[in-house]
Amino acid sequence: MKKLSQKSIVLKDPTSGYDKRIISKSFRLPNGMVENFFIDEAKDSVQVFALCDNQSKVIVVKQFRPGSETHELELPGGGIEQGEDPVEAGLRELKEETGYECSQGILLSKVPYSPYSTGKRYIVLAADCRRSKDGLDLDPNEFLQVGIMPLEAFREAMSKGTVRGFEAAYQGLEKLGLL
Repeated sequence: MKKLSQKSIVLKDPTSGYDKRIISKSFRLPNGMVENFFIDEAKDSVQVFALCDNQSKVIVVKQFRPGSETHELELPGGGIEQGEDPVEAGLRELKEETGYECSQGILLSKVPYSPYSTGKRYIVLAADCRRSKDGLDLDPNEFLQVGIMPLEAFREAMSKGTVRGFEAAYQGLEKLGLL
């Protein structure tokens, strides 16, 4: 494939300050056809597979997602600040979003968001989590419910595809020998 062109597009909302960066790339395909692709220029993030109560329960969050326009069950996580260690970011996000903390996290992997994104998602395992004395520390636009699911109920939800982040959960379960 031969890249023919590339340009950046920035969408900004003046009210919130939110911006989205898209890269438009044109390629000549092997059959001679020219195709345009739109790539999300995303920041890296972290997703945490967190367990408590002797690894018998999984910490989850439920929050509204505008793409599906539904509340989705998922593993906690969020953005990595520039220069921040991914494991530290995962433990910070876990505490901010759920009120649970863990003294040590394990980096399991780094995976691309999708073939149409520049962002990477770091997968962190946090076993032996405990409730913090501090409460949640949510962003102003973040509204979520914290849940604690028995491991078997979580595995059932995961097998039905009703949990976002199942690949992180799979990696965590594999690492702990719980598959």
